[in-house]
Amino acid sequence: MKLGKLSMLLLACLLPAGFLAGCLMPPWEERSWQLQDAVDDLDGDGFSVDDGDCDDGDPAINPGETEIPYDGHDNDCNPSTLDDDLDGDGYSNASDCDDSNPLVFPGNNEICDFLDNNCDGVVDNGNFPDADADGLPDCRDDDADGDGFTEEDGDCDDLDPLFNPDATEACDGYDTDCNGVLPSDEEDDGDSDGVVDCRDCDDNDPSSTILADDPDCDGLFEDMTTQGLYLVLLPGGTFDMGCTAGQSSCGGDQNPAHSVTLTNDFWLGETELTNEQGNAFFSGNPWNWGLCGTDCPLAQAHWYQALALANAFSTAEGLSECYTLSGCTGPPGAPLGGMDCSASVNSPTGSVYDCVGYRLPTEAEWEYAARAGTDLLYAGSNTFSTVGWSGEPGSPNGALHPVAQLAPNDWGLYDMSGNVWEWVWDWYDSDYYSISPGTDPEGPSTGQSRGRRGGGWKLSSGRVIARSSSQPHFSYGDIGLRLARTVP
Repeated sequence: MKLGKLSMLLLACLLPAGFLAGCLMPPWEERSWQLQDAVDDLDGDGFSVDDGDCDDGDPAINPGETEIPYDGHDNDCNPSTLDDDLDGDGYSNASDCDDSNPLVFPGNNEICDFLDNNCDGVVDNGNFPDADADGLPDCRDDDADGDGFTEEDGDCDDLDPLFNPDATEACDGYDTDCNGVLPSDEEDDGDSDGVVDCRDCDDNDPSSTILADDPDCDGLFEDMTTQGLYLVLLPGGTFDMGCTAGQSSCGGDQNPAHSVTLTNDFWLGETELTNEQGNAFFSGNPWNWGLCGTDCPLAQAHWYQALALANAFSTAEGLSECYTLSGCTGPPGAPLGGMDCSASVNSPTGSVYDCVGYRLPTEAEWEYAARAGTDLLYAGSNTFSTVGWSGEPGSPNGALHPVAQLAPNDWGLYDMSGNVWEWVWDWYDSDYYSISPGTDPEGPSTGQSRGRRGGGWKLSSGRVIARSSSQPHFSYGDIGLRLARTVP
């Protein structure tokens, strides 16, 4: 018996091969599935959710991407390669019991700080001294600074023995006797000009309101501004920058040593900008790294945030802003690299040296200030531990500390070695010293990363000649800033 064509077709479709031949899926239905596949790839990166795309709203995230370190995203959709070490301590949040604090990670040494530093589930389980045998380690006792007063007794700073209700008030801007009244409000003001006697150059002349900390009473600030920023006046001058005779084991980017002349006098912050000072302008405390406290250096600020802070200080004091920030992708207070901008200088000549308001120092100004007329290895000493906090061999502790706890350099500047790296204005170029101008250098005109100087609390050098850099939108837990301003 012969089969007709239709019968043969029906028989073929009943066989397994018929399914492969598309007998049960007409051409129009096959086309609809193809269209559905295209719809599933919503971000157009070539991967749908069925293909393993873990974020089909972002074309930069799919199984074919390369994992980007420290950006907080699973770029290749493979959780095992997620590089989200947010606090930069070498441990991702998969194993780190607190990935917001670099002092907490598996295997760390336990210290008496109310934290589980080694992630073993027990807080402060080390062998810590207990002088009064009350079962509470000295470092967690009520009278933590040993001045005889607890917080319940009215001690307003139980980490500093100089602050307590029995302390003698000094004309230093601090409430050392814990009575809630600053000394500037307690001291006499003979001429009623608003400047107390101990700070007035002439307290019989109400027109003279210069601070007594200005020895020659020439009107140049060397004390606290209205925004709580302590400034030191540095005269312009000439110095040798880079790998000079007193240095050793110099890096390639520190050569050649070369003479630099700074023609402007300038003010520089006595300390690194603190959490308290930064948070006066941007709320949310985005920079309080490791819960160190209000007197600790502001950390994890990226370069654009540093410029925004300088502008905020300028505006608060009625000064023209030094920087114009445009096209910013986030607010100034956004932590962890949440801001990217275009930056330009707002001055008559386009030079940062001619800015009226606050700014970052140039790299030349920073090294000139750190050296303070010497050729010491560190800012104020040849022994690191006397002037800096860092993981540098021989240092007391590789952790973030409150500012101005160790010795200053010869110009009265604290922590220019260690604690946090400090942003400078310049683009970074490892070969720049070979082409740097001899007068008022401002760094290369372009670049990929901005310079930072001074070393930080992590394992990094605090030498006066040490150079480093980071991309301007990156933020780390050991980078902060120190503000400068040109003397008009």
